[in-house]
Amino acid sequence: DHRDLHSFPTRRSSDLTLDPWIDRLLAMLEHPPPMPSAAAELRIYTSLLFALSFRRPDPALAASCIAAIERLLQMSPVNPRIDAVALLLTHLSNCGNLEQAARQLAALGPLVVVITQPWLTNPGPTPLYAALWWFHIGHYEFKRGAAVQARAAYQRSLAIVRDNAMTVPVLSVNCPIGLASVALALGDVAEAQAQIDAIAA
Repeated sequence: DHRDLHSFPTRRSSDLTLDPWIDRLLAMLEHPPPMPSAAAELRIYTSLLFALSFRRPDPALAASCIAAIERLLQMSPVNPRIDAVALLLTHLSNCGNLEQAARQLAALGPLVVVITQPWLTNPGPTPLYAALWWFHIGHYEFKRGAAVQARAAYQRSLAIVRDNAMTVPVLSVNCPIGLASVALALGDVAEAQAQIDAIAA
């Protein structure tokens, strides 16, 4: 089901077991059944887009998912919105469409402003979604060549995890990897090695 697709960020991109679920979900969405809520529908389309981005990067299929996501964002609570826009950002970054990613986020108006991140001053977002949001922002900033901003985003993600006494393996592994990449980009090999060593600690 779509939960299997949504777990994909923590799995190998070569996992062929995803392909049948992608096909089934695409077939179902040709004639969508009634959805229990806009947030549930948003999560389905977000999961599908993320899986397509890694397993089947077809621009036409992705475009229909993006259109559905944009339609559903305004009707969904803040946490599903954070999730959806973060993974939309990841998809566009995967495609190398960094300018389109910036335009896409700017077009969402009050929902997201990349620099100020107003959602994170809203009492609605939970710490987990806030931490995941900054993790994705770190990737985005690094891919667009903004190493200092990327480092700040990864550090903020880890700080949210630490300050809320959470255990989030995908962040405890991938944020240090991101920080190591940033350190290498800035010429600090020792810091890069320290970040990698921290994963095994």
